[in-house]
Amino acid sequence: MSTENQQKDNKDDIDLNELDKIKEDERRFWKEYGDFIMTDDGKRLLRIPYYQRELKMIKELINIKNGERWLDLGCGALPISEMILDLSKGKKIELYAADINLEPAKKRLQ
Repeated sequence: MSTENQQKDNKDDIDLNELDKIKEDERRFWKEYGDFIMTDDGKRLLRIPYYQRELKMIKELINIKNGERWLDLGCGALPISEMILDLSKGKKIELYAADINLEPAKKRLQ
């Protein structure tokens, strides 16, 4: 392998320390977002027309059938999970909710 190719390969290598820093920054961002969204201002944010249009579009895409499994990845304060449960209307489904920061979901369920 030429020196030029080795240098290029080294440029493409992932710096694991930098990756850890990015992961920690992301965790911190979602923690702060989760804390904010549970405040009165955060709850008002979820009622703005743009967000409500997004929820409406998502709702139109959901077609729940009996026995299905649903995953709400990035569940936040559970608005999509609640929508899925409301739309299931007595159908037997499994619903899993996961997020990098589960505090908003825990607070919502209290």
